[in-house]
Amino acid sequence: MHMYEPLPAGQCIRLIELHPDSRQSSVAVTFKVFKLEEAPDYDALSYVWGSPENKGLITCNGHPFTHKSDRVLLWADAVCIDQCNDRERNHQVAMMGVIYANARKVLVHIPGRNRSLGECLDVQELVEEVKRRVVESGGWSKMTEYDRLKDGDPLMKDLRWGSMNSFLAEEWFNRTWVLQEVGMARDPHVLYGECEFSYRDLMLLFRWLTSLAAQIHGMWKLSLPSTHLSALDWYCDDRTESPAYPVDSFIDMFNVASYHLCKDPRDHIYSLLHHPLALQPDGSLLIQPDYSRPEEDVYYEFAYQMVFRPEGLRLLGTIDNGDNDPPRNLPSWVPRWKDPTRRRDMCFAVGVCPRHPFNSSNGLGHSPIRVKEDRTLSLHGILFDRIHSAFTIKTPKTEFGPNLSREFETMYSEIIVRESPYGSTIDRLDAFSITLTTGFLSRQGGVGFEQLKVHRANFEAFWKAGTNQTLYPENDLVGSADSFLADLLERFPNGSIFITEKGYIGYGGAFARQGDYCVIFQGGFAPFIVRRHDKTETFRLVSEAYVHGIMRGEVAPMVHAKGLAIQEIVLS
Repeated sequence: MHMYEPLPAGQCIRLIELHPDSRQSSVAVTFKVFKLEEAPDYDALSYVWGSPENKGLITCNGHPFTHKSDRVLLWADAVCIDQCNDRERNHQVAMMGVIYANARKVLVHIPGRNRSLGECLDVQELVEEVKRRVVESGGWSKMTEYDRLKDGDPLMKDLRWGSMNSFLAEEWFNRTWVLQEVGMARDPHVLYGECEFSYRDLMLLFRWLTSLAAQIHGMWKLSLPSTHLSALDWYCDDRTESPAYPVDSFIDMFNVASYHLCKDPRDHIYSLLHHPLALQPDGSLLIQPDYSRPEEDVYYEFAYQMVFRPEGLRLLGTIDNGDNDPPRNLPSWVPRWKDPTRRRDMCFAVGVCPRHPFNSSNGLGHSPIRVKEDRTLSLHGILFDRIHSAFTIKTPKTEFGPNLSREFETMYSEIIVRESPYGSTIDRLDAFSITLTTGFLSRQGGVGFEQLKVHRANFEAFWKAGTNQTLYPENDLVGSADSFLADLLERFPNGSIFITEKGYIGYGGAFARQGDYCVIFQGGFAPFIVRRHDKTETFRLVSEAYVHGIMRGEVAPMVHAKGLAIQEIVLS
């Protein structure tokens, strides 16, 4: 017998009220239906859907139902939504942000299977210890460099960090939906095994490790969930006391969050629709959840809505298209969120993060944006150069070192013999080495002359590890190969270095190749690489790019003076 009665029209939800049952292997529940604004206090669960093979008996309204829980008035999506009714599912998913926001508590259920009580207590105690330290310093907003963990602090060698590592390996941290569930929560709590602690205190610990206790972070190789820090407190009124990192653009968080897991590819979109930066000006959702639509249509509609926003061109910076044709009905300018090999991490996409210092289209104005009936995207910009040679990095990241410096020597040997806009040998070396870190001279992002001297010294030390060659004889600083390698790893994913026909040095996606065009779109912060279709006048978007020497508006004066012109560029 079907246990679900249709929900009334409007903003209504089911809650489950749990009753004691004489059999230890089962739980009895009753569904209660309320208008959302009239619902009594309830707790909402944030959890990972279990295997369908792992079942326990629940009696719901007199009918058997498989679930396990404790006695409390709860909302849990797997039970409270009729998963066989797409119409109800669509409507309830569109409400989920509000459902979690209205809950008395959001209970993050991490069962800690195969974890002892002692291991769970280790995590709880570390959370409480760091919270105590922060409170004693006057709160997070009052903490300074003086509060940085001192070498020799007993916490550095505390064996409880081993238990923390096991905790961070739990599947919950990699699930997409949980970002909204805890981000909207008034009071999220973690239930880990038999222990309970504040989720926000847990995030405070992660922020402390990242900002003030890097020694622990490195020594214990903790895999901290950086996306969770970005997703915390979506509607926090006072972020000065919040341990969350600032999120300046919805695309920033959306791009990184899409690396998390979900069973339905459409949920890469639907799971974040309630983020305040994603809402329409009137507070409505950007798109309406509809599980009857193909995933390609959902991705296209999301991209269509986003590209017309003021930061819309940042969306294109998340793309890294290969040689294969895009799926049917999905143009090259639409991100394929379920395929991580076709996307670029925010940390490396030059123009996605709004805290970058670049504006390659400065002085060119803003492009009219038009999406045509055939789903092509019409923009205006300048085709300013073409790729002459492209080099992919063959050395695995785990082996970066002398082998990689020898690869770079091979690349540079071609750069040095070509005509170049950079001038002297030193200028060419700078252009090459700075391109390897996509324009950032240090992990702090400095760009002054002193930072350049340090960067040169570090690059030379790295170069010598593979070639034993002096690059900057007049630089009296002693550099660190490890420091340059750290900068490289922070900014350099699996991409390619290229040289253009005019001699510019650039970094692009892994699939850039000879003959591709470098384009600057009006209103774009970074250049892009595009590839002309053989049979049409349209282009396929390949990836965003860093091109040394044209990242801060240098192309605008070249219009007309050097034969460049603004033209319509259609992406198909």
